[in-house]
Amino acid sequence: DSGMFLDEISEPDQKQIEEHFAKYRDVYSGDFSEQNPYGFGYELPDRVRLEYIALKVEDVEKIVVKPSPDEVERFYQNNRERFVQQVPQDPNDPNSPKMERRMRFVEVERDVYRYLYQQRVNAKAAEIIDKVKTAAELDIEDANTTIEQLAAAAPDYTKIAEKTGNQYNIKLLEGKTGLLSAEDVASDPNMSSMFITATSQITFPLLRVVFAVEPLQSDDLGVFDTLKPNMFQSIGHVRSQTGNLFAVVRVIDAKKANVPESLDVTYSKATMKLDGGDANEPQIFSLREKVAEDVKRLNAMDVVRQKAGNFLAAAEKDGWDKAIEEFSKKLDEPNDLEIRQMSGVRRVSDAEIEMIKLQNASNPAIRSLLNQTRMMQDIAAKLYSLVPDNNDALTEPKIMEFKPQFSNMVIQKIDVASFYEQEYEQMRGFNAFRAALVSSQSAAMVFLNPDNIFIRSGFEWINQKTNTPTVQPIENDETEQ
Repeated sequence: DSGMFLDEISEPDQKQIEEHFAKYRDVYSGDFSEQNPYGFGYELPDRVRLEYIALKVEDVEKIVVKPSPDEVERFYQNNRERFVQQVPQDPNDPNSPKMERRMRFVEVERDVYRYLYQQRVNAKAAEIIDKVKTAAELDIEDANTTIEQLAAAAPDYTKIAEKTGNQYNIKLLEGKTGLLSAEDVASDPNMSSMFITATSQITFPLLRVVFAVEPLQSDDLGVFDTLKPNMFQSIGHVRSQTGNLFAVVRVIDAKKANVPESLDVTYSKATMKLDGGDANEPQIFSLREKVAEDVKRLNAMDVVRQKAGNFLAAAEKDGWDKAIEEFSKKLDEPNDLEIRQMSGVRRVSDAEIEMIKLQNASNPAIRSLLNQTRMMQDIAAKLYSLVPDNNDALTEPKIMEFKPQFSNMVIQKIDVASFYEQEYEQMRGFNAFRAALVSSQSAAMVFLNPDNIFIRSGFEWINQKTNTPTVQPIENDETEQ
C-alpha cells in the first residue's frame, strides 16, 4: 500500500495540488473508471448535521428495581404454558417421536428473571426517551415557515437533557455532529445501526430518514414509509439494533451536493460521542489536505512498484518467510507485511450489481456500496486473469497492481475451484426463477406507482391547486430488471 511509504515522498507543491484538484473536482470520490482508475474525486456529497439526546441502556439498569424472587415465581405460575420443550418419548432413543414436557421452575428461574428485568429496563428507557421527545416537539404548523424560523423556535436540547436527566437521576448524552455524508453515517459504528419504527412496526434506518429532509430529499419516503421529517423536527424514538441505545435526533443543517469552487473547504466531520470519547475532538475535514494526501499517495506508487519487485525477487531467492522477516524490519509497523489468504473470491457479474442497485435504490449510501461492489468485481477479474487458460492454479508468483487501493499485491499462488456443468444445471432453475421474480417486481413498481396510475386513468383536478408539480411518468428501465 502506498500509504506505507509516504515518508519517502516529498510534499507536493501548490501547482501539483491545484492541477490534480481541477482534474477531479467534479467527480465523486470512489467513482472508478478507465479514466480515473484510482477513484479520485472531490465533489462534495449531500451532508447533514445532527443534534441528539441519547440514553445508554446500561445507565438505565442502574435505576431500575430488580425483580424479586416472588415476582419471578409468580410470572412463571401465571405463564406456565410458555415454558415447554419437545423431548423424545423414549429417553434412550433420541430419534423416537417427540412429546411436550413442561419445564420446572428451577430450570427457567434465571431466564425468567432476565426477561422481567430486561422488560423493566426497556420500558423505563422508552419512558425517559418519550419524555425527551415530548419536550423537544417543534410547535409550528405553518408549512411556509422558513428554516431560520424553525431554528429559532426549536427547543433547547441541552436544557431538555439536563432537566430530564435530573428528573430520573440518570445521565443523558447530548451533542451535535459535524456535516456528515451518507457514507459517513453508514460507516459510523453507532449511527449505522440506528433505526426508527413506523406505526406499521416496520423499521427504517436512521440513515434513510435524516437524508429525506426537504433541502436534500435524497430518499423520497413513500406513503407506506415513516413520515418525512422537517428541519429541526425531532425524530424518535431511535434505537440501536443491539438494543443498548435509545435516542432522539434532529437535522439542524443540510447541504446539497456541490462542486467546490476552490481548495479552501473545511468543515467538521465529528460523529456522535457515545463511548466516552473526547467531545471536543475536532475531526476537521480539509479539502486541501485531502487533495495533497492523494497526490502524495499517487506519487508513492512508483516506490510501491519498486518495493513489490524487490520483495518478489527476495521471496524467490530466500523463501517467503525469510523475505517477510527482512522486509518487516524496514517498516514502521512490522505487522503490515504478512502472508494473507483470500478465500472464496468469485467473479461478480453485472447482473449482480444491477440487483444490488435495485435492492438498495432507497439507500442514500448506494453510491459507496456500488463502488465497493465494483471494486470487488475488478479485483476478482484481475486475479482470475492471472491464471493460465485451461488451468486450475497459478503456481508462479506474480505482482498484481490494484490502483483503487493504491497497492501492489505479490501473489504467491492461486487455486481455482472450477464450476462444472452439473452444478450449473442444478442452479439454473433457481436462477431463472429469481430473474423472473426480479423482473416482475420491477414492473409492479412502475405499474402501481401512483403517478402512473393518475396518468393511465386520465385523472384531473377539478380545482387545480397552485404550484402543483407536473406529473411525469416513470419509465421502466429494462437495464434495471
